Amino acid sequence: MSLVSLLVAAALAAATGETVALVGGMLHPVSGPDVAGGTIVLRDGKIAALGAGLEIPAGAKVVDIRGRHVYPSLFPVLTDLGLVEISSIRATADTTELGEINPQARADFAMNFDSELLPVARSAGILIAGVTPGGGIVSGSLAAMKLDGWTREDATLKAPAAIVVRWPDLAIDRPPTARLSVRLQEKRRDEALEKLKNAFADARAYSKAKAAEGKAGIPRHDDDPKLEALLPALDGHLPIIVVAQRVAQIRAALAWAKEENVKLVLAGARDGWRVADEIAGANVPVIVEQPLDSAREGGRGDDARARPHPRHRRPRRLARARQGRDSHRHRRRHPGSEHARPRRLSRRPRPGSHG
Repeated sequence: MSLVSLLVAAALAAATGETVALVGGMLHPVSGPDVAGGTIVLRDGKIAALGAGLEIPAGAKVVDIRGRHVYPSLFPVLTDLGLVEISSIRATADTTELGEINPQARADFAMNFDSELLPVARSAGILIAGVTPGGGIVSGSLAAMKLDGWTREDATLKAPAAIVVRWPDLAIDRPPTARLSVRLQEKRRDEALEKLKNAFADARAYSKAKAAEGKAGIPRHDDDPKLEALLPALDGHLPIIVVAQRVAQIRAALAWAKEENVKLVLAGARDGWRVADEIAGANVPVIVEQPLDSAREGGRGDDARARPHPRHRRPRRLARARQGRDSHRHRRRHPGSEHARPRRLSRRPRPGSHG
């Protein structure tokens, strides 16, 4: 039985509400040892039981998967799957709202369930994805979505699941050939940081004002969708995923999250290995990029493979992410590449040396 057939069996179980038993395969659970000759019982499209020697429920549809392997779905944590079809055709791209502060932007509302990229991703073992808007400083809210749904209600696992912030670039381009003057770059940097801090300060003030409604002398306040969308993050019910690559960005994000007392998740963190102890000390989860990405600007050509991975410094919660849509069909290769990669690919001969 092919992967597609297994997916169809699971989809039929969800659609019809019937019970399906996948029997005799090699099962690879998320947390636990492999199960040879195991059985998976699916009820209403969800795993009801998993293990060896399970009793098959009466009336269940039995699917023989002997000689096959069953793995959990791959889960790209940050992606624009379903939001962009053809990047060069603007009408098919619905990732970015106007302005820089858009916490009210909902990926689950914008997702195109007729996208031709969704079945491609499913065929590569991706059944759920963290779909998120892009652009701006506060991009919007991430939605955990199933890739085989017909409607938003059918496909949504959790929305909103997190607020996505893209930390402003703190680097200043100082060479005489720089496109913008140093003063203008510093002004734009400071303005971006001020917008981010003001957005959360306004949301806190809005929360206090709404809570005070009904008291003597307190007028009613109009609803503000932008500020309303930030309240679950301020209350600690939703994490804030901050996309930050460089050391200065990471440190600034850590300090900001501590000051705001919010649940922080770092994403990208290309230079995170340089401040791994600080990230671990703050107990902040990290969503790292793919091991096959190219080196950061100014790094060695093999920097993406040769740099010490954060997990080599100190254990912490890690996940993989990649923004691009076209790479999802190759995603299953990345964990193996990451596990097998050397600490350094090769030693380049020094100038004047002989090998």
